[in-house]
Amino acid sequence: MDYIFMTRPFWFELNVPNSIVRAKYKEYFGGNDYSIENRAEAIALLSTITGSIQDKMMIRMKCENINLTIKDLYKILDECFHFYIRQKNARHEMSGLNVSTASIGDTFEQNRNMSRNVIDAVNLWLENCALYQTDLTKEYDTKSFDVDFELFLDMYIYGLASQALSLLSMSQKFGDKEMFYGISITPNRDVPAEVIKYHPIIYFNTLLTGNQNVFDTNGELKNADQSVFGKGFFEEYNIKFINSLKVMSSFQKYMLSDGKIAMTIIDKDQFIGEVGQYSNNLVDGNAFFNTFVLTKENVKDQVRKNDPIIWVMNSNKYRHELRPFICLDNDVVVY
Repeated sequence: MDYIFMTRPFWFELNVPNSIVRAKYKEYFGGNDYSIENRAEAIALLSTITGSIQDKMMIRMKCENINLTIKDLYKILDECFHFYIRQKNARHEMSGLNVSTASIGDTFEQNRNMSRNVIDAVNLWLENCALYQTDLTKEYDTKSFDVDFELFLDMYIYGLASQALSLLSMSQKFGDKEMFYGISITPNRDVPAEVIKYHPIIYFNTLLTGNQNVFDTNGELKNADQSVFGKGFFEEYNIKFINSLKVMSSFQKYMLSDGKIAMTIIDKDQFIGEVGQYSNNLVDGNAFFNTFVLTKENVKDQVRKNDPIIWVMNSNKYRHELRPFICLDNDVVVY
């Protein structure tokens, strides 16, 4: 019956102090509820919020050993991703019991969306960590692995504001009150801002549909190499898809103790050697490295025009959710 506790609010589940949540919400959104029903004004507000967090992150990345920022981001990602998976399993179990309480479904949906906001933002800033590598020899705390709550809130707000910006910008080609056209600010609630929309585009029953797998059955996954996707994957990377999954699973099992460890660091040469060992030499270590590892070289092309950072989420070829390893300039791999 542990799934019953999955219906508690997001910040309560993640043990983030309410005082920090309220202070951060007030910092970025103010202390009172209000609505902006003008698309341009809403975009301006959200741009100010994302710009403020970008400035903070730029200062942080330039002033400290990037390993410290990476460590703090991975801790947040670990906490949030494990919660995301627990929520998915709870939704599945409760849907099998035909639970139909609307408030429970609403909480699941809210927690799922908040998790995605954090995960998307953390992945993006890990990509920027690969881009900005300042003084890798500078001393930093390698022992503490506590959650940086302020950074956690910044990542959530950045992900929330970025998503809202995308929806509003996408809607600019429509009429003033069509699609997404404003923002509702509610800093005293769990979700401090929500895009105003003309009508829901699609409705999902979260208990039934939250986070479905790419492959619906084990049989489909087993035969993935023979699928159109699998053949295209091999043609592009010269690695069989199933073998690459086995290698990733082995890294998680042996290097991260089945997910009990949130992050580790190894030398590049050891990383390449482990790939061969984990795959019984069915996967070339260098090919795996080139396919699944983010480096400064392969992420820098994703910086648009004169922008100082990568800011586009979920669409770049080289992004952390698809390539979950980072190689720094000193030839160490972080994951």
